[in-house]
Amino acid sequence: MESIKYFIRGDYWHLIKERNGVYNILKADFALKLNIFLDRYHSIRIEKTQPQIPHDKYPELPYGKFANSFDWRLKQYSYKAIEKIIGGKQKLNILDIGSFNGWLSNCLAANGHNVVSVDYFLDEDYGLESHKYYKTSWLPLQMDLDRIDMFEKVFDVIIINHCLQFQPNPIEYSDSLKNLLKKNGSIILAGLPVFRNPQNKINAVEEFKQHYLNDYQFNIFLKETKGYIDVSDLEKLKNSGFRFNYYSQAFLKNLFAFLHPQLPFYCYGIRNNDATS
Repeated sequence: MESIKYFIRGDYWHLIKERNGVYNILKADFALKLNIFLDRYHSIRIEKTQPQIPHDKYPELPYGKFANSFDWRLKQYSYKAIEKIIGGKQKLNILDIGSFNGWLSNCLAANGHNVVSVDYFLDEDYGLESHKYYKTSWLPLQMDLDRIDMFEKVFDVIIINHCLQFQPNPIEYSDSLKNLLKKNGSIILAGLPVFRNPQNKINAVEEFKQHYLNDYQFNIFLKETKGYIDVSDLEKLKNSGFRFNYYSQAFLKNLFAFLHPQLPFYCYGIRNNDATS
């Protein structure tokens, strides 16, 4: 496995810190904002006593008896799609953006790839410290996800892992990732729920935000975001060089969504380096 410095531009090396096997590269002002957010988020999560997959079952993810929700089935579909895209290539440098509890980083590392996982969340349940429950090795890195300029241009594959809808500027963000790709590299937008008529989703996102504001005096979004992807976003992504495929395993859900436009259909996007010229 390469050193973390291999992936980070030299003028940011002085910011690199390490604790419990997790690196962070945070400027002081954002670190303060992030730590305040995470402390409050963690206390609310404890209060809400959300169900948690046992740590010893993490290595089975995205499969196993605890991965029985549609969210996890969608992650299974994504992993199969990613395996197909990567094919039999070996020892790729892969950036896993929004790595959650490390499920995808683990799968990719188990296949022999060099993986850097990035996220805001640090804890061992839903964040970067979960790496200790896996037998594989990768580089977990806490950072401002918008500061991709800190990376060197060394990645063969970049995956936005089921979280594009939470980026403040998803179109611009996706396009900017091309600057980190090596020749013949690819960007994968995994797990996209796309709305043809987003009004119900707009209302749901607003209710979600208001719930946390009213009950906990807490803004649940670290950065302002609309919280969904609609067909106009998809068209903009296509115009920037992405092509999209429906998840065949979600055929019935996708069919139902076309009959009921307020429901999302599910797809993933790919952009190859030859589209970045």
